[in-house]
Amino acid sequence: DEDMELEDSNDRSDASDDSVLIDVLQPERENPDLPLGGRLLLTAPQYFRYLRYRVLVEFRKREAPDETGFILELLRVDDYKEVRRRIGRVIDKNPDFIRIYPPDLVREAPRVEAVKEGSSLDKMLQYSTYGTPHIPSERRVLWYEITEFAIWEFEDKEEVRVVWRPDSGVSGAKLPLMEQFNIPDDPAAPWATTRLFSVLIPFNSKYQVVVDQVIRRLGLPVGYPVRLLEITN
Repeated sequence: DEDMELEDSNDRSDASDDSVLIDVLQPERENPDLPLGGRLLLTAPQYFRYLRYRVLVEFRKREAPDETGFILELLRVDDYKEVRRRIGRVIDKNPDFIRIYPPDLVREAPRVEAVKEGSSLDKMLQYSTYGTPHIPSERRVLWYEITEFAIWEFEDKEEVRVVWRPDSGVSGAKLPLMEQFNIPDDPAAPWATTRLFSVLIPFNSKYQVVVDQVIRRLGLPVGYPVRLLEITN
């Protein structure tokens, strides 16, 4: 019985060692205590490449550009897909729904235009020289956002961000023309509260295309008179 118990104990020890090994080598798990978050460096050329191109990058939320974000160690030669993959591991989001924004040329803020597919990290970091006291000076800053659409959907379409107010700007007012369009008074409906969302439209679309997309997203009847008050770049 004692021999059997010892054998079982050894089996458990081996299984535990295997589990630790899997945790260390797991490619989809971010480990800030390892170079490049745990990316394997199995050969001498890979290690020398790491020493040559490594860089610390702070990633901040685009909607909170002044707030401190999280730090990733990356390679300057990493491509857009790899950078998004690493961000996705940290924030636990699908990298296909993450966009990255480079720094503005004159102020510490993200540019209006997102990084284009095919860009290297080195190109994204151009002019990014901002820093905070507790982070080494070689650290750079980029911004990210979680999108409603997969990244490839932006390739041939324009994004229009919409701030919807059902009260026509009068606080507490209800959606106009509800009786005329037979719209039930449903506080859980998409149109019932002020909200921010995006629609994708083909490039060079006319005003009515935007309106039709907004109506569809809000679940309002076709032909409901939605008015856009301002369009900014």
